[in-house]
Amino acid sequence: MEVESKLIRCPFIQFREGKLRCALTDENLVEDNRGCPSCVYIPKVKFLIDKDENYKNEIRQALNDDHATLVLGAGISTPMKMPMWKSLISKLAGYVQQYSDYTNRDEIIDQDIRLLYIDLEQKLVSGELEIFNEVNALESGQYIEQALRRIAQDKPIQALLKESLSIIIEQSTTPDQWKKDHPQFNPQKDQEDIAMHNSLCASAYLLCAKNGFRHALTYNFDTLVQEFLIEIFGVDANRIFTHPGEWSTYSNKGIKDPIDIFHVHGCIPRRENQICPSCPFPKESNQIIFTERSYYTTEQSGIYNWQNSIQSYYLNRDNCVFVGFSAEDYNFRRILRQIEKNHPIHYLILTIDNMVKDTWLAVCRSHLFSNTGIEQVYKETLQLLKIQLDMKRDYWNEYNFKPIWVTKNDIPEFLLSLIS
Repeated sequence: MEVESKLIRCPFIQFREGKLRCALTDENLVEDNRGCPSCVYIPKVKFLIDKDENYKNEIRQALNDDHATLVLGAGISTPMKMPMWKSLISKLAGYVQQYSDYTNRDEIIDQDIRLLYIDLEQKLVSGELEIFNEVNALESGQYIEQALRRIAQDKPIQALLKESLSIIIEQSTTPDQWKKDHPQFNPQKDQEDIAMHNSLCASAYLLCAKNGFRHALTYNFDTLVQEFLIEIFGVDANRIFTHPGEWSTYSNKGIKDPIDIFHVHGCIPRRENQICPSCPFPKESNQIIFTERSYYTTEQSGIYNWQNSIQSYYLNRDNCVFVGFSAEDYNFRRILRQIEKNHPIHYLILTIDNMVKDTWLAVCRSHLFSNTGIEQVYKETLQLLKIQLDMKRDYWNEYNFKPIWVTKNDIPEFLLSLIS
């Protein structure tokens, strides 16, 4: 009964098969019936975040001067069931294996083993399993290319890669599906309410709102932003110019208030939108920059390469707002190295959630089975978080970037506050 009372105190202490474990630290607590002394709860840390919001006025002024650009990473598409990089690699690994003909592989001769491979393929494709989580992002992308090369025979590698990416993009949420899932919203009246719903909706709204952005660099292959601009926010398709790894073939002369979306690494519109290519939904890019080889080739091709020059132009001309990025992302690091030291200040929106969880977990582990009280654990966690935030802030300031810390749930509201 003593153990059960501890379960009531802490939601992260679990009884499984007669054993007491901490869901956060994954420690076996069965030998100590006191349970976890810290009563693990992730502390509320919003008051640690810098309250100086002068940057909002700076961004609004840049918008008024037409010198502000939105830079979009993979994180904005996740609400519409697009995977982040590591999940994407795992899914592609599953599709790569499906291309293989196991009946012709000498090492797989047992029917049970063959069925096991098929089951693993399906789990990778569905997202139930993930692999290569500890591998460098670009290295894992190279794995996919080399595996495709091994099995492709006469079929072009890029064609196979785009075919697999297209399947994943097809599985993402369409605007029609989103409307069915959210019948309470009226797109004609509730645009700001819709924008508050998630990061994709908020990012799309920023590109069409009266005082919003009109230029976006995106490192995503999908055209979800374009789809939501048209179908949810009612933007005239003729205003949206998608540049699929090269300049759009459509002219914006005579178009009032155009919106330019630059797909720096290539673009794969949804299949139904490729039947009749258009200004917002062009044909899929000839080249997708995805693997270690393709990244380095682009880097070495010089400043006059389209991808390099378009990034250089906006990063050195405008105040850029980065959203949906991991600060560890290789491409982001490449940007830091390439832009000029005297570039305009850029704003990097970073989520604090994982840092809070990891820090709280570390402090909890340091006091595991001690008599430390919850208040001491809480105090140490907050102080350790403050130390980390200060050091990270100093790091980014060296590059003329201002880090802006938010919680994941606060991203839509934060984005809208930039133009209100």
